Amino acid sequence: MQRLLFYVWLLTGIAFIYVLFKTYINISEYIVIPGTDVPAFNRQWYFYSAFGIFALVSFFILATKKVLTNINKQAWFFPHKSFWFSERGNIIIHREVLGGWIYGIGCALNTLFLFSLVTLRSMNDPDGWKTFTPSYFLIACFVIVGLSVISGPIRLAIKAADVFKEDEIPVGESY
Repeated sequence: MQRLLFYVWLLTGIAFIYVLFKTYINISEYIVIPGTDVPAFNRQWYFYSAFGIFALVSFFILATKKVLTNINKQAWFFPHKSFWFSERGNIIIHREVLGGWIYGIGCALNTLFLFSLVTLRSMNDPDGWKTFTPSYFLIACFVIVGLSVISGPIRLAIKAADVFKEDEIPVGESY
């Protein structure tokens, strides 16, 4: 699961960069955020600040994944710590759960940033705002980020190395 989420995280990062370049090309010289007191800013500031925030968050995701998967077992504060560090197989599953959790949060944040760029572009296009309703997408992104944040601790609270146990698999099927 960790490897799949890593590739999805890379895909959402590439999609964010693509949308950033597309919106930069098609956006007006000065960008205004309607309904706020933020003064208008030019498109270069928009491009470099959006790319800088994306780069910082991506670096933070990679650094957090590296630190959390290599941290000493005495430093952990979660339930069933003795179970997760009792066997080598459980330690490997624990690291995969943590890595997948961090990459899932990164996917959700990249998607949120992507829709934020599309929303900002639509706000600055008189015809685009009428055809695109970003509030539903942004609310969905916030829900996905919230679910991503709580899914890792919930999975680690389950005291089982494998969620699907042998006796729960129907007869004649394997996994």
